[in-house]
Amino acid sequence: MISRKIYPEIPPKVEYSLTDLGKQLEPTLLSLESWGIKYVETMKYSKNIPSEKID
Repeated sequence: MISRKIYPEIPPKVEYSLTDLGKQLEPTLLSLESWGIKYVETMKYSKNIPSEKID
C-alpha cells in the first residue's frame, strides 16, 4: 500500500508514496477523517467530557 524509495546520498533521503492499492483507500480514509473532525467538535460541547481533554 505504501512504496518506499531510498536514495543513496548524504544526508539520507527517503520518499514515501501510495501505491495504486493504497490510493484505492483514499476515499475511505477521507471519510474517516471527516467523521473524526465532526466527532471531536461534537465532544467539545458534550457535558460528559471536559473540553480540555479534547484537542
